[in-house]
Amino acid sequence: MSASSIRKTAGRILCTGIILLLVCVSFASAEDLFAAGEQNLKDHGLVLEDVISEYSEFGNSGNGFSGFWLPYLQDNKPAFHLFDVTGDGCVDLVTGRMFGSGMVRHEVVVMDPLSHEIYILDGYDYDYGVTDVTADRLTVEKSGPNGYNKPITKTQGTIKLEDGQLVFVPDEN
Repeated sequence: MSASSIRKTAGRILCTGIILLLVCVSFASAEDLFAAGEQNLKDHGLVLEDVISEYSEFGNSGNGFSGFWLPYLQDNKPAFHLFDVTGDGCVDLVTGRMFGSGMVRHEVVVMDPLSHEIYILDGYDYDYGVTDVTADRLTVEKSGPNGYNKPITKTQGTIKLEDGQLVFVPDEN
């Protein structure tokens, strides 16, 4: 056998192995991630429906009242995500809301079912929104500044809880 034919055969074997690997690897769908989040809540003695009803409305201290709900969209798909932002091992309910008058801001809201706390990521001059969720990452986009005749920039990153506050952590380039 020539060296050329050995390389071709090795290449074919390698390609076949890669194709089989890709076919066999199961990529988690949004439904799978959500089901895993529901199971995580159950593992902590919580029921998703009870957690949702607890956060069906919350007040916005000092600035009037802000009605809030966690709706389900068409085909019973939730308008929120289940992801452990707080780092306590239990998934949190993560969603967004628009808030303000005149200059409406987009905020990320995290509801911690274990501590019964609500955390809001609001940079005032910046908008935040969840753009993707995987089993190990919650991707958030920060855009702004708003209202200052400056060019709006968009930055991808994630969020974490630091000293009781949500903090945006930009991706490193």
